[in-house]
Amino acid sequence: MSHSCVVVKVCVFVCRNVTSTVKLGCCLDLNVIACKAWNVEYNPKTYKALIMRIRQPRTTALIYKSGNIVCTGAKSVEGSRLAARKYTRIVQKLGFPAHFLNFKIHNLVASCNSFPVIMMFP
Repeated sequence: MSHSCVVVKVCVFVCRNVTSTVKLGCCLDLNVIACKAWNVEYNPKTYKALIMRIRQPRTTALIYKSGNIVCTGAKSVEGSRLAARKYTRIVQKLGFPAHFLNFKIHNLVASCNSFPVIMMFP
């Protein structure tokens, strides 16, 4: 009796990190944001951007005086867009005339766990 043997490689991609940018269309006073917002780090002597974090989706944003936001840490493109919208909304609630403009994905990191699967057919 002869058996046929087929080796199949299974590869499942898992998105690990998405980096995106969005423009707010206005200049920001980072000192005001640092004083009024939660989960913020701002030390202009060491780094010119304000660092803000939110829990859902778990992301970190670098907010620049020019009104540019770099959002990192999302696990999907949709999560990155949602996080960028949340950061924009936070800035709006602090009194700045911010708008969600020019959202772009700049980097997507994915991993693949590939291993051979041997199938025996009679």
